[in-house]
Amino acid sequence: MVETLDGKDEIKIVPGIQSGERIKLKNKGIQHLGRNMRGDHIIEIVVETPK
Repeated sequence: MVETLDGKDEIKIVPGIQSGERIKLKNKGIQHLGRNMRGDHIIEIVVETPK
């Protein structure tokens, strides 16, 4: 689950995803000024491994 402007949204993390990869949630970002459109919400993956 990831927190978005509209509340929580479920995302799918594929096996083998690497740190630095990005997932785009279309039309879940901030609304464009003067337009009835929203941008995309970009999530950057950070993989932490146990020590």
